[in-house]
Amino acid sequence: MNELIKDMLYYSQTRDKDYWLKRYPIANDEYGDSLILIIDNILSWLKLGYKRELWKKEKRYVRQKPLDINLKYIWCKILKDLTETDPRFYECFSITDKQFDFSDLVTEKERIALMKLAYDNFKPKQLIN
Repeated sequence: MNELIKDMLYYSQTRDKDYWLKRYPIANDEYGDSLILIIDNILSWLKLGYKRELWKKEKRYVRQKPLDINLKYIWCKILKDLTETDPRFYECFSITDKQFDFSDLVTEKERIALMKLAYDNFKPKQLIN
């Protein structure tokens, strides 16, 4: 699971599609530009999840939330396909028609570690107009 998040972080920073496709061949070229949108959304969700963990330590009332998705958007359909067909995604995450979340197999300690990994390392690229 840790390796999956590290691969996402690497792809988010480099946009090295060849690297990603070698490691996750199921994510084929048909995914196009949706792949970076998917990965950045997952990493942003993980990063916010860790921020919520920090808020809990400050005694703020917050709870973890799944990533809301809408299957009318192509990137959400691709995310669903990726989660259901790639063993590494399937091991770590689960998905319904409306939400993307951690798999029930992932312990709370593992969830927090994965969220912290994203929190510490995800630096979204700024779009330049």
